[in-house]
Amino acid sequence: ASMIRRYIIWRNKHAEDQRLRDIVNRANVA
Repeated sequence: ASMIRRYIIWRNKHAEDQRLRDIVNRANVA
């Protein structure tokens, strides 16, 4: 169960990083 929880947390953190990267890229283009 701990592994699944860790995986979910990692997935959420990774998704956040991706979203931030997209925002940064858009800001750089603009």
